[in-house]
Amino acid sequence: MTQPATLVETVLAALMAAQRSAEGVAPPVALLWTDADCQWRPLLAALQKASPQLYVLGEYDVNHRTGPAIWLKCIVERTLPDVAPPAGMVPILYLPGVSRQDLRAGGDCPAPVQPLIELQYRGAPWHQRNGRDWTVEAFLSSEDGVGLDIALDNRTREAMMRALPVLATEPLAPLRGHRLEADDFDRLSVGDPIRDLLGWMSEPEAFQGRCAPARWETFRNICVREFGFDPDKDGPARAGDLMLNGNGKWEAVWRRFRDAPRGYPGIAELLRNAKPRDLLVDRARQPQVNEEQEAHLRYALEAAIALPHEGVCDRILALEAENKDRRGWVWADLGYSTLAHALEPLSRLAKLARSPLGGISLKGMAADYAAEGWRCDRAALDSMNHAKAPADSALIAKVVRALYAPWLDKSARKFQELATQNETEYRQLVSGVDAEPETCVVFADGLRFDVAGMLQERLEQRGLTVKLSHRIAPVPTVTATAKPIASPAHAACERGASSEDFTPILSISKQSVNASRLRDEMARQGVEILEPEETTLAAKTDKGGWTEIGHLDEMGHSLGIALVRQIEVEVEAIADRVSALLGTGWTRVRVVTDHGWLLVPGGMPKVELPAYLVATKWARC
Repeated sequence: MTQPATLVETVLAALMAAQRSAEGVAPPVALLWTDADCQWRPLLAALQKASPQLYVLGEYDVNHRTGPAIWLKCIVERTLPDVAPPAGMVPILYLPGVSRQDLRAGGDCPAPVQPLIELQYRGAPWHQRNGRDWTVEAFLSSEDGVGLDIALDNRTREAMMRALPVLATEPLAPLRGHRLEADDFDRLSVGDPIRDLLGWMSEPEAFQGRCAPARWETFRNICVREFGFDPDKDGPARAGDLMLNGNGKWEAVWRRFRDAPRGYPGIAELLRNAKPRDLLVDRARQPQVNEEQEAHLRYALEAAIALPHEGVCDRILALEAENKDRRGWVWADLGYSTLAHALEPLSRLAKLARSPLGGISLKGMAADYAAEGWRCDRAALDSMNHAKAPADSALIAKVVRALYAPWLDKSARKFQELATQNETEYRQLVSGVDAEPETCVVFADGLRFDVAGMLQERLEQRGLTVKLSHRIAPVPTVTATAKPIASPAHAACERGASSEDFTPILSISKQSVNASRLRDEMARQGVEILEPEETTLAAKTDKGGWTEIGHLDEMGHSLGIALVRQIEVEVEAIADRVSALLGTGWTRVRVVTDHGWLLVPGGMPKVELPAYLVATKWARC
């Protein structure tokens, strides 16, 4: 994931992360941000501008989303629709002058705050790992926050707090990699002509309104002396022309804007109307050039869909070569180059989809998929997950289908042909999951191989050693058939007499295997069964443990293509579960699944068979 560029972005990212609840647990009704010393107040305006769900305890002022405790309770209960946060957003309650200890004091809590006490139990607090409130110093220096190297002397602390309003939107990258002392923070606080110039160019009237007459005159003199124009006489348009054409100190102005463009939202329009000096002016500085190329790319993608499969692949790769540089332009950082960004995964898909899966045997074909073929599935998911605007999503979905569906069709037909001709080999390749001492098996329904690769990446980012391997799923590849084989009780199951529900039976009782009977059989064999959220210490059992997590398969049936938006959330939840199990004493965790799935925009080709021609017909068949 992209590292936040500024302090405001980092704080908001941390607040969002604190709202996430464990698998199966209801989300908090509110996030409580206590700040006994009111250290964070200087950031409040910038934070509220960036987050529509941030509310403040204080004197009633609806325009600044501020009010007393009872008003905040109304926000939480969403009884004030005009000021309530957007649907799906958890309100963040900033409580200046209040500490966590105040809220936990019960009846001794200050009376104005007492209505908020119960939110400790329905909401979630934002605090450090040690349970203390986040101070500015702690957040800036902690690896859970910004992770800066800050000197721990009083002079540095005082300078840091003085610089906080400036630090809010200043790029953090230049502050990393060396120890920060008082002088470093003071340099942020004192005059920064380029920052002031960009602020004025972005919001001229607002900037001048914030300036006392003496400060405005100083700013004007600096502009005349250092940047060659007079804000009063020439206005923002002249500044836009100078910035576009770039020379002398204006190159430094452009670089500063390039480093943190979101802090200056009005400059894009200024540059759009600026006049280039000649044809040699850098096209990357002209938003209208980017817009023209995005429009051309949209037209080209629409046209490519009608080409034969090989032609679509070639065209997408050609478009990637033409547009890849735009992903490095500032307009891409501002979200104005969505199709150029989408070309990155689309071009991966185009390159991979040229050749179907290889292999002259089932085993060879499975090995080819596990080695390289999964990357095609991953590229398709990445492409579908890239665009957020409906128009972009619809277009990219069509392109994905044109690239992906033929590859799937050819690969699937070849696999089916090999499976039909080699039934014995197929049965031999289907293997169960055996119990192992001090190993907990985590069953994740529908954890497709490429998604398992995402899980591997998340776990390795946490410092864990991970090995990814593959198994062949039994036929039919549905949970009823495949889940028992993925469990340590697989040896106690056999093929059922009826093919209507595709469910194996238990060898001893001849009862069909359902979730309850499968768990009972594993428990009978000595496997420790853990509930989804159970984190008890690992038992020293020779048969290991079993637990279940995840809803990928279920969500795939209900959400369709929208599943791509939920995959990262599911993967993160599984990674959390694995980490928790390792933290409670299990020496090894094995994540298994029952089957994969196909997800193609527009659906798969389907031939309806009359009911009288089939023994069993499910809704999805």
